[in-house]
Amino acid sequence: MRNPDDLAVYRLAEAVAHEVYDVIAKFPDHERYGLTSQMGRAAVSVYSNLSEGCSRTSQKDFARFVEMSLGSAMELRAQLRFAVKRGWVSPLEEATAIQARVERLVQTIIRFQKGLS
Repeated sequence: MRNPDDLAVYRLAEAVAHEVYDVIAKFPDHERYGLTSQMGRAAVSVYSNLSEGCSRTSQKDFARFVEMSLGSAMELRAQLRFAVKRGWVSPLEEATAIQARVERLVQTIIRFQKGLS
């Protein structure tokens, strides 16, 4: 069993999840049960899957949970792009910064996943 706190990818995923929650708190009220909810779940799912994967005893099971976390990160990336195009993330500097952090998270998970092979 691994300690997720020992993984830089896990710590990054947790930090991004907190940042996403800060961003979605500013979304329009009519999105509370729509995109706001989906983005929050996707962001938390990334690091939750990494954490759950750490509890697995086989490398194959761990890799499967890393793959699921990548799927959630890709989902988050698409949702964030949609929110930016709708103008729900502003100013532009904030939108650019959070998009860059989510992209960094996606790339970090991909590198981590390749390292498991």
